[in-house]
Amino acid sequence: VWTSTGNVGQVRIEFSGNNGGNWQTVTSATGNIGSYAWSTPPVQTTEARIRLTEVTNASINAESPAPFNIFPPAPLNVRFLLEGSYTNAGMMTTLLNTGGLIPLTDPYEGQVKVATIPANVTDWVQLEFRNVHTPAVSGITQSLFLRNDGQVLAADGSTSQVVDISRITPGEYRLVVRHRNHLAAMSATTLTISVV
Repeated sequence: VWTSTGNVGQVRIEFSGNNGGNWQTVTSATGNIGSYAWSTPPVQTTEARIRLTEVTNASINAESPAPFNIFPPAPLNVRFLLEGSYTNAGMMTTLLNTGGLIPLTDPYEGQVKVATIPANVTDWVQLEFRNVHTPAVSGITQSLFLRNDGQVLAADGSTSQVVDISRITPGEYRLVVRHRNHLAAMSATTLTISVV
């Protein structure tokens, strides 16, 4: 987010991961509207900076006043089994999936929508991180898929970067698992999330 004064036209936005030593172009030209949405590079740095320069007049420019931190999302491997879907073979059924009974929009907050349900999925689940010091306060939640072998999957069916840990403030948490036809369950042990 930025503000400008005077008559400033389109701006070029650049990113540096080494305190301005090198710059990468984020966009060569965008409207001077005060914000621009983009995904940060998958780097870890404590020396990130942003620079804006007017496209037609390079003498009009600004740089972030201080470096900021970027930490890429850390993967979190979560596995569990639902009793109601459990079979004697150590797996869960996929009857809801094969019967076309899993909705394309998550049934918890309706924020996650998919075009198709991934193969071998048992159903949607919701994970929540509750801080151990304030357990009555809801924490970060994320709707995901549960595969029939107990592996939690991202909405695209992948197992990488399922939960974006970078969204969670460092601390000690208990993991809460919700399913629409089961009681919620909370982990017995704590999960420590820290800045690397």
